[in-house]
Amino acid sequence: MTLVKGRRSRRWSLCMSGETRLTGVVKVVLNSGSFGFIVADVGGEELFFHRSQVTPLSRMPQEGDRVSFLREEALKGPRAALVQFIDKEDEG
Repeated sequence: MTLVKGRRSRRWSLCMSGETRLTGVVKVVLNSGSFGFIVADVGGEELFFHRSQVTPLSRMPQEGDRVSFLREEALKGPRAALVQFIDKEDEG
């Protein structure tokens, strides 16, 4: 089990080291890249993401980007956490 502190918040997220990362595509980016939605590859579920959960922070998410992430349950519904970009050569 690992505790991960958000870069821009005082809130801590609990991440299980054995959790399976999901993959998907950034469907839409709103508010100049501050947040948006990802469509999961398996099941087609739409998940909210916030820019603070995307690494590296220096790269802005774009519609169509392939990403991996952890699925979290939040008060307003499911969201993507610890979002990372997937390089084209990593896909296979």
